[in-house]
Amino acid sequence: MDKPHSELVRESMQGNYDVNAPLSLAALLGIGVLGSIVFAVLPLIVGTMSDYLPLSSTQVGVLASADMAGMFVAAVFATYWIRKYPWRPVATAAVLVLVVCHLLSTTVDTYLPLLSVRFLSGLVGGSLMSIAFAGLADTAKPDRWFGFFIAGQMVLGAAGLYVLPDMIASFQMGGIFYLLAAVVSLAIIVLRWLPADVIAHRSKQAGTVHAASTSFFHSCLLLFACFLFNAGIMMVWAYMERIGVSSNLDADIIGKTLSASMLVGLVGAVLAGLIADRFGRAIPLAITIICQVVVLAMLADVSQTWHYVAAVLVFSFFWSYTPPYQMGVLVSVDTSGRFVVLFLAAVKLGYTAGPALTGLLYKGDGWGATLTMSAMMFFLSFVLFFWLNQPRQKTSN
Repeated sequence: MDKPHSELVRESMQGNYDVNAPLSLAALLGIGVLGSIVFAVLPLIVGTMSDYLPLSSTQVGVLASADMAGMFVAAVFATYWIRKYPWRPVATAAVLVLVVCHLLSTTVDTYLPLLSVRFLSGLVGGSLMSIAFAGLADTAKPDRWFGFFIAGQMVLGAAGLYVLPDMIASFQMGGIFYLLAAVVSLAIIVLRWLPADVIAHRSKQAGTVHAASTSFFHSCLLLFACFLFNAGIMMVWAYMERIGVSSNLDADIIGKTLSASMLVGLVGAVLAGLIADRFGRAIPLAITIICQVVVLAMLADVSQTWHYVAAVLVFSFFWSYTPPYQMGVLVSVDTSGRFVVLFLAAVKLGYTAGPALTGLLYKGDGWGATLTMSAMMFFLSFVLFFWLNQPRQKTSN
């Protein structure tokens, strides 16, 4: 029997384990979004390092990857500890170290020390995201809360991109990292509401050795499907501006379209959160694949401006709309509750591989090969998600 809202609030304030309690949800969303804020403002970090530090372009590029590499390593290690150790002390230590890393980044201006600091920043930020992912996976409506998590990332990232240019103009490198340290420190406010007891919470659901083995195999396939989807996304998105230019579109139209796509992407994430699994997961995933393939066909022949504008906006919408449902499918088969934290790693690997694949395929004679490969990756991803989609028992939030 579902607990009333007032009881959930009272339990979360007392620190009991109930991820569906409002304050527990706020804490999980808060540490997840704040732990990943660097990803949203990375373009400004790269530009500022290039302008104000005595580093080569290669060194700046490696530094830009350091946070992402740390997050990837954190997600891999989290599969070991995420269900063994209580989250509050781990999250508290991670927040404090992350604040220190941002503050140190304002004083370190040589390559190797800064590389070490930024990798450590990614490691602890990724640990916060892993806790958030594992906690949201335990909720009654994981699709909903993953959607709101993505929306929160986009809102905070947009705010950062709006505020930081003025901060950089006034304080140079310090403008970025002082602000990041201040924002991340806000996570201290919500740490007390993190679920208190997580040890063996999901492991009780793991069942037999055979079930655990099946869960591992299916989880790996779903992570591969996630990699395929995001690689297919980034194969096209990284070159979306180039596609517009090669279609002889006005630069101003291209810029405004790409800017508007960020807002449309936010709408997609919020809508996924509001709808959640009301219509199941297979239907939203099928609609996504159909629409994305249509978009790729439109981009293959941009004969009119509105083709490009519509394609970019629809592409961005479903890019943000789909991940909550992908996470929901993964949660439904990951009985151990450990592999869900690797979702982020699969996304990042896809983001890394996508542009490289386009670089190999594009020969200056059109985007047909790139768009075809992207469509094939979308389709294979959908087949895997559809095949492994497991019906979850309906529960109310």
